[in-house]
Amino acid sequence: MASREPLSPQGRDRALHRLRRLTVGAAIGSVAAAVGIGTLAAATYAGHTGSSATSSAAQSSGSSSSASSASSTTSGSTLQSPSQAPSSTSGSASVSSGGS
Repeated sequence: MASREPLSPQGRDRALHRLRRLTVGAAIGSVAAAVGIGTLAAATYAGHTGSSATSSAAQSSGSSSSASSASSTTSGSTLQSPSQAPSSTSGSASVSSGGS
């Protein structure tokens, strides 16, 4: 195997400068790609509007009173407390994850 000659100080400086330019270019390119993909995702997926959310709530519940409460909750700026506190039930439960 042939051994390489050590680089001169000027050659090392040129190599470091080239590596620094490559690193900075890769960082700028990755930020630009992230911004571009984020902009594209935001432009193509607008999310749910308030009217479609309330209409889906009215269709799933089948009650007009829940549709009116859903629209007031969606359009209102304050939160309302629930009419009844959550209750817990006692019983035996088992959890298994993976394994045998």
